Amino acid sequence: MPTLIQAIEAELGLEDAADLEPAFKLTYGAHLSDDGKWVNWSTGDGGAGDRCEDWQVLSPTRSRVFGTVELNRMIKQRYRSSDLQWAENRWNYRPPKPIGPERIVMGDKVMQTRNDSRAKAYPDGAGMNYVANGEIGVVVGRASKSPNFANVEFSSQVGATYGYRPSTSDDPPLELAWAVTVHKSQGSEFGVTFLVLPAGVVVSRELLYTALTRQTRKVVILHEGTVDQLFELASPALSETARRMTDLFRKPAPRELTVGDAMRKFDANLIHVAPGGVLVRSKNEVIVASILQSLAPDRWSYERPLSIDGVTKYPDFMIETPSGDEVIWEHLGMMSNPKYAADWEAKKVWYIAQGYRPYDDPEAPGDRGVLMWSDDSSGVDQPAWESMARKVLGAGAPRRAAKKAAGRR
Repeated sequence: MPTLIQAIEAELGLEDAADLEPAFKLTYGAHLSDDGKWVNWSTGDGGAGDRCEDWQVLSPTRSRVFGTVELNRMIKQRYRSSDLQWAENRWNYRPPKPIGPERIVMGDKVMQTRNDSRAKAYPDGAGMNYVANGEIGVVVGRASKSPNFANVEFSSQVGATYGYRPSTSDDPPLELAWAVTVHKSQGSEFGVTFLVLPAGVVVSRELLYTALTRQTRKVVILHEGTVDQLFELASPALSETARRMTDLFRKPAPRELTVGDAMRKFDANLIHVAPGGVLVRSKNEVIVASILQSLAPDRWSYERPLSIDGVTKYPDFMIETPSGDEVIWEHLGMMSNPKYAADWEAKKVWYIAQGYRPYDDPEAPGDRGVLMWSDDSSGVDQPAWESMARKVLGAGAPRRAAKKAAGRR
């Protein structure tokens, strides 16, 4: 797995830069002077505040070696050391002195750490005269002989700047923000996100969803583990919401289920449990699982990894027939979404290319097994789904040992 620095430099095109520091600054809002000798931080359209969210590093936590504090420190050391030295000069033209323990200087990407209703935007009328906790911007401006304020342009108020006095306070109103926590990123969107997921760190399904939906162009995941382990983080079993017993509108219904090697308690009102205590993602998948338990008892699995030639898919259901054939059943719950429908067509082509013959074309070639599918575009048609399953699977087949996917029970 590449390191975060390698991923940033590859994605942002910094690998061939003659000088990393100015090249890095250009990726989040700086621009070169007309003679190409200086890197400046302008404001307004196309400037620092306008472009500071072109990319963003996300981590599930602030602390520890993979937390945002250490990630920001690492990025600053690699790309921002010369500007820090410049700001610490006592003489000649220089930027404002550093702010806080993170030594924030001109050109640093920052986040506001508290609501400030007394803030004053410059020029008059350019901003809201208010800076909210969590707003992201860049320290901008020019060097002078006696700079008094560090000015910040925020992405939410392009064209306006807010002044901050240099300070050695341990609790400054700004903190470095090339890397922010997933929690702090809620409500924001970034062009490219780099998501750091270290080994041994279990995140909730909801936090993972938030992290993966912050990007508008691309997400780069740096995960110390296998694809299977990454996929398991999206399991309904890791839902924090389903484990809360604080429903204000109906009485919670506690239910204990085995997840991996431990028992966990869930609110039965917030989960979908298939036969055998298997957590699935929707009510309609519970119906499909019930059909399978009736026709192929204990011979089906849910979201068991299927790896062929280095490619891994996670079929909704996999079933073994009495003859030893393998049947895949995909339930399509969002066919009204054009992207979802297109993704399904691509996945279907892949299954067929790997030797799974479509259930509605028994003459088609395919020696690996059968591919069947259902959808709810015309409503929940359980009799039709069961009829299809009977034709493909048969009925009254002998029982075999259950093959539940790891961590799904």
